[in-house]
This record gives sequence, C-alpha cells and structure tokens, in this order.
Amino acid sequence: MFLYVGLDVSQKTTACCIVDDSGRRLWRGECRTPPDDIAAAARRHAGDDARIGIETGSMTPCSHSCRLQCLDLGLIVLSLAASHRHGVRCGPHTVVGICT
Repeated sequence: MFLYVGLDVSQKTTACCIVDDSGRRLWRGECRTPPDDIAAAARRHAGDDARIGIETGSMTPCSHSCRLQCLDLGLIVLSLAASHRHGVRCGPHTVVGICT
C-alpha cells in the first residue's frame, strides 16, 4: 500500500494532506515551505516511499523549484498536478484532490 502526499505550496507554508490508496485521509497539516521541511513532514507522516503531488497555480515557479528539490532529496514526485484535474478546486482544505 502506498501513501500519497498532496502539497499546496505557498511562499512561507505548505498545506499537506496524507491519504492512503483508497483516498482515506490519514493526516492533514502544514509545514514550512523549504523543501527540507516538506521532505521531513512527508517522511514523518507517510514514509520514504510516499508518492508526492504538488498543486500548480499562482505559485507555479515556487512549486516547480520545490518539485526539483524534493526529487533531489529522494522523494517520489508523481507530477505537478493542475488543480482542475478532477474538476476539484484544490486549496489548503481540499489538497487531497490532487492525490487521488
């Protein structure tokens, strides 16, 4: 069973949501935006083999940089998912939409 981490990246903090294969939310919270902090939160709550999804939007340059740095830190980043991928507007409270 894989765990999935949805990230809604902003300049100072990042909303995080951890879900399992069935989409059941296991944890939701925030961490600071530097990739080291994101990696620590993802590993603490979802383990080393979690799949990472990052929301795009007005913070796309920040998200792209974060994606590359998370890859450098050994995290598995599935894609930069558009928030409308499943017809769901993703924000801090619905970031799980980019995970499923």
